[in-house]
Amino acid sequence: NDSNALPASGWYNFSYNDAGWKSGPTEISTSAETANYGHNTTLAMGAYAYLTYYFRKNFTIQDTAKIVNMSFTIDYDDHYGVFLNGYLLNESATGCLWDTHSDVCGTFHNSYIDTSGATNPVRPTYNLNSSHLAYLKNGTNVIAVGIKQEGTTSSDAAFMLTLQGYVNTTSTSQSYTLQANQT
Repeated sequence: NDSNALPASGWYNFSYNDAGWKSGPTEISTSAETANYGHNTTLAMGAYAYLTYYFRKNFTIQDTAKIVNMSFTIDYDDHYGVFLNGYLLNESATGCLWDTHSDVCGTFHNSYIDTSGATNPVRPTYNLNSSHLAYLKNGTNVIAVGIKQEGTTSSDAAFMLTLQGYVNTTSTSQSYTLQANQT
């Protein structure tokens, strides 16, 4: 959601209705990064990047008991919070207020697709622990991500998340990758 407003408190919860949100393939970024590598969908912005952007993606798991490992890799600019079925899994800076649109967070981080920054970008991978895996449900699940700016004059924003799960199919494990789209 790139409407420059908080969609509603609890936008990251499983039951939140995102039917009116736009969708598009990742990597998602503002027009300041349009020509750079990997860009697929453009986020709206004003004179500066909006302070917070919101993303959600449904995915299906047939049998959670067969999930033996799950992780996500994220590319972001400036800060992120990742939620699974309404539970915060990880955030790049502690203390970000995910139910407040106008909140800014910490110091900036450049994404891989941003060629203008002075910092060395990284795409961190976060492994879900057993407590996190317990948030999974048989059937539909929701991964939700908030992207926040470090200041009110940030020139850009970017996002891409890859969620990867490993399923035990008796004697072997299989890997499935989900590319999150903006919804």
